[in-house]
Amino acid sequence: MMKKLYTLFISAGLLFTAQAVQAQCIADAGGDQVVCLPDSASNYTLGGVPTVVGASNPEYTWSASVTDIFGKTFHASDFLDDTTIANPTFVDFPVTADSIQFKVEIEDNQIVPISCADSMYLSFSQFFVAPADLQASINPGDTISLTPAVGGGFGELTYSWSPNYNIINPDSADPRVYPDTTTFYVCTVTDAGGCTIESDTFEVYVYPLGLSEANMEEIFAYPNPFAGSTKLELNNVEASLIDVAVYSVNGQLVEQLQTRSNAVLVGEPLKQGTYIVVVSKDAAIISRGVIQKL
Repeated sequence: MMKKLYTLFISAGLLFTAQAVQAQCIADAGGDQVVCLPDSASNYTLGGVPTVVGASNPEYTWSASVTDIFGKTFHASDFLDDTTIANPTFVDFPVTADSIQFKVEIEDNQIVPISCADSMYLSFSQFFVAPADLQASINPGDTISLTPAVGGGFGELTYSWSPNYNIINPDSADPRVYPDTTTFYVCTVTDAGGCTIESDTFEVYVYPLGLSEANMEEIFAYPNPFAGSTKLELNNVEASLIDVAVYSVNGQLVEQLQTRSNAVLVGEPLKQGTYIVVVSKDAAIISRGVIQKL
């Protein structure tokens, strides 16, 4: 009888030991991630695969705590569809934050209770484009510095300007350019989280015609670039007989008209390309570049 009981105790001990060895709690909240805004963070799944190994009936609890500028605190249930599953989905964004720390705790109440925890950061990247007049006029042989007028993002920013035409260090934030023909530059900005934004176009007008320095504020073209025709609005120009001429960047006259209005349509017969509009009245000459796209 004693031998049987002893055997029973040994068997129970072996079972106890086996479960203790097999039930290894491995919490995996997943790696830190960056969400690129304004793209929605909805349907972003948290948690690694698998979240726990070796448990018979694990219970999951996701937690987070974020306080906004008004002192209101938000918790994991405000962001996730279900805080009690291994891989919840981020479904709401009720508060603006640079990042949110999510923590998952796992418990399994078996013969030998086990528990473990892990956490991850969900960070948010959002760029902004500063209002700026990204245009300049130069003569052939001159140089000028570009700027993307982009800020924000997550972590360190990198830059890539295109086209790679007569540009010094296209991977810098403010490269110098020396185009010999009118060129429009665009910068792709990438942050440490892999989020990207394309800057507004920096318009560099090169005037091969010996024209006077352009006063961009006196001619407003909308839309620009355009398809078909663009409307020129002439600021600070009295409504009298005005000569309007359109040149290619090579100096060829492609359209010419006279008007007594401060608003005129140009561009209808133009092929795709970049052109220079020259407005003259008496001895005064002003000009600006426009782009026809087909």
